[in-house]
Formats: sequence, structure tokens, C-alpha cells
Amino acid sequence: MRRTMLQFGGVILLAGLLVFACDDSSTNSNDDDTSDMPFGTQRDIAMADSMWKAYSGYTDNWDQYPGLEGWQDGNSPHGAYLKYYVNDVAKGDLENYPYGSVIIKENYPAEDESQPGPITFMTRIEGYDAENYDWFYAKYLPDGTLDENDVGVKLAGRVAKGAGEGGADAACIGCHSGADGNDFVFAND
Repeated sequence: MRRTMLQFGGVILLAGLLVFACDDSSTNSNDDDTSDMPFGTQRDIAMADSMWKAYSGYTDNWDQYPGLEGWQDGNSPHGAYLKYYVNDVAKGDLENYPYGSVIIKENYPAEDESQPGPITFMTRIEGYDAENYDWFYAKYLPDGTLDENDVGVKLAGRVAKGAGEGGADAACIGCHSGADGNDFVFAND
């Protein structure tokens, strides 16, 4: 019953986020020269906060990514070790990721759950960012607060859109755009 309620809540959340996400009239939440960044806006932060709350029980209610159960070797910018989780929507079609798909990656510096690193979310929202397969990205610290880049912009939304492929500055979109199949997901490559 809890799993069904969590899934239902996630669907309702995503429906609400679609309306919220498609209005690009928000401005960046920062008051400095980062206001032209297409991520880290007040709207992105609110969406990421809602997702954190809606999916907080994922380790108890979701399956690990099929074929990637247990510890996986990681690489930069993620941890040295990773654990992947998917909701039932994503699990239903790991080749095409229907709208409503959520992939969560736990990042660890060592194979030790007592030392968690950041937690990254990818949520596919219809109409959000068609150029980049409609993925919304968020990077959280273990306590659920959003991580920030070097200039203090919260890592939520279209993270590093337009930064191009490769390099530390490319972040989510720049890296994930290189995934095979043009789906922005490496786990199924």
C-alpha cells in the first residue's frame, strides 16, 4: 500500500510540475551575474525541494536499476561508488524512459553506506526541455539540501545547459548529452 501511495503521489507531483516547469518566466534565485544561467532558478529550487519530499522513501519503495544492483564503480563528478534506483515508470521501459521516469543515483566516496555523498535525481517531465530529452536534474547533499556550483548557483533544473560537452563546467546536460541512444542516460548503453 505504501509503495502504491508513493507512486501515486509521484504522478500527482509530476503533473503539477509540468505546469510549473513550462512557465519560463522565473528568474535565477541569485542576485549576482549568474542570472542568465538556465538553472538554479527559484522555480527550479522549488521543484527540486518538492521532488526530494515526494521521493524520500525511494530506498524502501523502489527497485535498484535492473542489471545495476548493488555497488557500481563510479567516476567524476559522481562518487567512486554508486547505487542506482528507478521508479516503476522508468523500470517499465528502460530504453525509452516514459514521462514520469525518475532515476536516482547515490554517490559514495567508498563502499560504505555510513559515508554517503551527494544524491542526484533525473526526472523526465513532458515539455520541460525537449532539446535535452525533457530531463530535470537535481543534485542534493545527503541531508536533502541542494548542492551548488562554484559560483553559488543551486544545481537544479537544466544544469549547465549550453555549456557544451566535456569539462567540469559542463555538468549534467553537457555530460549526459553524450549517452548512446540520445536518451541522456548511460545506464542502458
